[in-house]
Amino acid sequence: MKHSIALATAALLISPLAQANGNWYIGLDLMNTEADTNGWVEGIEDIGGIPVENEGGGLSLLAGYQYTPWIALEVGLSRQAIEVIDYEKSSGLFYYEYLMVDAYVNTLSVGTKMRYLTNSGFGFYAKPSIAYTMTEVDINGNSTSGGDKLDENEKNSTVHFNFEVGAEYFLSDSFSLGLAYERQFDALDYSIKALDSDKISTNSYKLGIRYYF
Repeated sequence: MKHSIALATAALLISPLAQANGNWYIGLDLMNTEADTNGWVEGIEDIGGIPVENEGGGLSLLAGYQYTPWIALEVGLSRQAIEVIDYEKSSGLFYYEYLMVDAYVNTLSVGTKMRYLTNSGFGFYAKPSIAYTMTEVDINGNSTSGGDKLDENEKNSTVHFNFEVGAEYFLSDSFSLGLAYERQFDALDYSIKALDSDKISTNSYKLGIRYYF
């Protein structure tokens, strides 16, 4: 409930701008994401010597309303898959162990996009936003040594702050291509029943297209 209230409050804070004339637009981004390493995942890497990947990617859909040439409101929905750990080891014919940890991340965000347009068709922008993220952590591991099989699945949610900077190039009045970098602060939660995790921040790199109505 508190997550819904936080997102609704963010939208209400900027809703007075809706009285101005503007244009709608939609967009699609391809995302490549790197997550920070901390919590129990960091312990596995430091103590167990198991390499941590913490990289992945996905897609982001957005809808925006351009109130003025320099101010817009955007709502985004993204889906990502992050490979946290993909480890396997064998010794001779009789010993084998593996550990796979994956995170599936869904994020809903609301932000204010502040844009500067040039005469050459380029636009540069910054976008602070508030977001709600659901992280599904899937852990699977086993070994031939007779230990307990690991099979965990946990869903955790966070409300957090994002900040994005980027550039657009307008191919026409309706279409633009863009590049962006986004930092999501304390966005992911890898906690499972037996192990708590600190909140994890991410760096995302985006390539996208926009259509302005």
